Amino acid sequence: MKYAVFYSPEVGPYVETYLLINGSTVTYRPNANNKMQGAVNLSIVFQHNDTVANFSKIQIKSPEIDTTQSSNVYDFMDYQRFTLPNGSYEMVVRISDAAHPEKEFEYKELITIDYQTNKVYVSGIELLDSYEKANDITSVNTKNGYQLLPKISAFYPETNNKLSFYCEFYNITSKVELGSPFLVMFYIRGFESKQQLSNFSGFKKMEASAVNVMINNIDITKLASGNYELVVELKDRNNQILAKNILFFQRSNPNILYDTKALLSLQLTNSFVSQYKNLDTLRQFVAFLYPTATSIEKQFIFRQAKESDLETLQRFFLNFWSERNAMNPYEEWLNYKKLVDIVNHEYKAVGMMGFQTDRGRVYLQYGPPNTIVDREFDAGSSGFGINDDGTEANDGGTVPYQIWHYYQLSDNQRNKRFVFANPHLAANSYDLIHSDANGELYNPQWQSELQRQIFKTTTLDADGKFKGETGEFYNVPY
Repeated sequence: MKYAVFYSPEVGPYVETYLLINGSTVTYRPNANNKMQGAVNLSIVFQHNDTVANFSKIQIKSPEIDTTQSSNVYDFMDYQRFTLPNGSYEMVVRISDAAHPEKEFEYKELITIDYQTNKVYVSGIELLDSYEKANDITSVNTKNGYQLLPKISAFYPETNNKLSFYCEFYNITSKVELGSPFLVMFYIRGFESKQQLSNFSGFKKMEASAVNVMINNIDITKLASGNYELVVELKDRNNQILAKNILFFQRSNPNILYDTKALLSLQLTNSFVSQYKNLDTLRQFVAFLYPTATSIEKQFIFRQAKESDLETLQRFFLNFWSERNAMNPYEEWLNYKKLVDIVNHEYKAVGMMGFQTDRGRVYLQYGPPNTIVDREFDAGSSGFGINDDGTEANDGGTVPYQIWHYYQLSDNQRNKRFVFANPHLAANSYDLIHSDANGELYNPQWQSELQRQIFKTTTLDADGKFKGETGEFYNVPY
């Protein structure tokens, strides 16, 4: 499921939701047409404090299939719009197979809407599978004359070599005179490095109007596997950024390898890496880079660094830091090395240096958390799950765990959490078991992994919050 926030001068802000249902996971039954058909119950609720601001409760039916072809099922979609005034909302999504309504899955996400008439905005970025000029302007997936088929998954396999997207720009005329030109820049940057990739970018000149619309494509044939962000920026004639928006996506392209030949143009003479002449030391320094490296850089570190000679490692090391700080790569490395020293001291575990642990990696990638809940084994912690018979579990305590809370990870990631657990009670050995940050392990049943007595599932209280002591620390980690 994905969503995007848009604005209409007629109705104000609205949220579009896009849901893709895997047809093979739905129970099919005969219908009145003597065909096989599945159905899914879906409710979407937008809550502001204790008030329901907007909602829908529907049943989505799959395409019909012949009874003799029950294995040839099709995926199917749901596409909805919800008008909402400015404010902060909790979007609560509940979904179940209509044949098994008791097995309901729940998902939540916080959404903030803040459209002001004197501020320039880039709408939500909608990824597209396809688009064409619209014949039926009343269709729910038609916007500004285009028939849009959303791409709901933000994952691009190697067979998908084009990234298409749609977005809208609002209130440009509050900063640029009506009809005057402005520039739209769009590009892909590394999620970890935040560095723009020069071969994956484009621009478009537009004339300011009440609402501007753009559909565009980026060829990602040669984009290596990894985590990325699509950035859309609006600039005035003085090259000042008026507004921007960012969308996270992932790419799998295993045939693209790290090209060491591209490093040959680097000048090592008088560079800071020339001081590193010990091969083992430099290999260790290169290994330190792994937590913040891009996927293709990690490929080099993991597969090629052990066999590379001193000069190749020097070139890789210099290129790594020059891409992150062209003006002073050495200073950038020294600042990072200070963090490595901290995590190697604080988070080292049996057989692992600190930078190799999950907590060390998160610290190096995102910096120190704003708050840490640190709970060692507690035999008296209250239950937060249910047994198979429906009664509340008497959990017998939790394993040691920590919850790290970040006020802001990046431009578009706020109020994010990481849950680490030590299930084997090994010295200082914590594994990441859940996070709500982009690109991280997401596990809605994370509480069950903290439990010393395994129960059937995690439950929520009447307000939709995680229950028990661990849930309290997660909901309010201050």
